[in-house]
Parts: sequence; C-alpha cells; structure tokens
Amino acid sequence: MADDRRRATVWERFCVPARHLAASLHQLLAPLPAAVPVLVHSDLLRVGVPDGIADPDGQCARWLDLLLEAAAGRPLLLPTFNYDYCRTRRFDPGADGGQVGALSRYCVARFPQARTATPVFNFCVFNDDGFGREPVANPFGEAGTFAELHRRNGAILFLGVGMIANTFIHYVEERLDIGYRYDKPFPGSVVRGGISSPLNFHFRVRPKIEGAVEYDRLGEEDLERAGLLRRAPVGLSTAMMVRADDYLSVVGGAMRRDELHVLTPRARAITMSLYQRHGRPLTLATMEADA
Repeated sequence: MADDRRRATVWERFCVPARHLAASLHQLLAPLPAAVPVLVHSDLLRVGVPDGIADPDGQCARWLDLLLEAAAGRPLLLPTFNYDYCRTRRFDPGADGGQVGALSRYCVARFPQARTATPVFNFCVFNDDGFGREPVANPFGEAGTFAELHRRNGAILFLGVGMIANTFIHYVEERLDIGYRYDKPFPGSVVRGGISSPLNFHFRVRPKIEGAVEYDRLGEEDLERAGLLRRAPVGLSTAMMVRADDYLSVVGGAMRRDELHVLTPRARAITMSLYQRHGRPLTLATMEADA
C-alpha cells in the first residue's frame, strides 16, 4: 500500500492536465499540411504524465491518444527500434519489443500489425497504409522509411528530447556518402507468422573506437539561425519540430561543406587521425580486418 502511494506521489509531481497537452500539441502541429507525416522522438516522462495516471500502460495509452488526436489524421510514426538483431541476426516484428522507451514497448505489444518489418530501425505507423511495412536491406537507403519520410517532406518532432535523438541524421549521412562511418553487412532473417525469410541487412556503423563518432547538437543551431526550427512549450518541456527537407538542406548543406560538421571536436580529431592512418572513406576492410 505504501509503495503504491509513493508511486502515485511520483506521478503527481509530473502531472500535467491532458487537456493542456492536447491543446499544446494541436497548436504545434496545426500549421502542417494535412497529409504530412510526423515522426516523433520522445522521452514522455520529461514532458509530463497526463492527468497523473500512475499505471504505465495507462500513461502510454493516453499519450498515444493525445498524439493521434494532435496528428488529426496525418501519418504518425513512432520509433520501435530494437537493437538485438545485430547480435541474434533474427527479427520478429510481432514479438521483439521496442527498446526506445515505454511507448515503443506499448505500441509493439498492442499494435504489432502497425510495425514495419525492417530490423533495428523500425516504426509503428498509424493513419497511413502508404508507408511500406516490408523489410528493407538498408534502413537508410531509398527503399526505407526515412527516405519515404523525406519524399513526403515529413515533420520530425522532439518531445522531451533534444536534437541528439534525431536518427534522421543517418539518412543524411547515407545520402552524402560520408566517410566516417562504413557499411557493414548483418545478414539474417525476418520472422513473421512463424515463417523465416532471409535478409541481406546492412547499414553504416561507427568505428569500434571510443569517441570516434560523437555528435554535437546535430544542426540545432544551424536550423535556429535559418529560422527553420519551430519551438513550443508542451507540458513540462519545450518541443522542437523541423521539416525533413529543411533539415537536409541546412544540415546536409553544412555537411557537404564540412562532412564532420555535426561531430564534437573530440570526434573530429579522432576521425581526422583515422583518415590519416586508413584513408577516406573508412571501410569495413580497413577498420575490421578480421570481419
């Protein structure tokens, strides 16, 4: 009983009326055209607990309702990333839980049919059947969800997290063919309905050297200067939103001039040292000779 009361007290500290969250989210998304997809990166506890709901599943259910209500029929993409595939080489989108927060776990458990089947970088997609659900070999290639988000000039929304959570950067890196990551194969299988299908999965990875790829603010200041980063208070936090085209134009443009633009000074120095020793671009053969 005492534990329940303590737990309830914790949630009360983060309590935000759901109607306030709904109004803030609606105001933030309202200027977007009706068909524009919205990708949400979030740490929702930092934003607040709707009406102080103590039950974790109840919180997730309410947050999903709030996001769907604010999306107003627009496609809504919620990350359900699961990194186990790189070790197991097997991905079951209906059984392998999301590993990027409680909402990702909730969505996989309740709406497995909405999940894309690409290993590691997958999403639950609501309000839209146009996004491909089939597994793709390269999650950041032209057949992947990130490319589809870009083709539709989707919005990337950050709730309770900073720009450092922006996985769209990996799509930008792929398009620019950057040299500080290298392509690595992870062949395995995708299991659906008990049927296993092989997949020659691959994506760019960072060198196995501490500090080699550490991101700075991933273009937040660049977008701010260009007037293309929308900010608005939502609950206990400040949300940020940017359109995919704007991100690629501004941050991708800076990376075309200096591909190390988004890295920390430490990572820049390590990368330049790696280029001097191994050449640019880095490759699987030079960085993992035993692979």
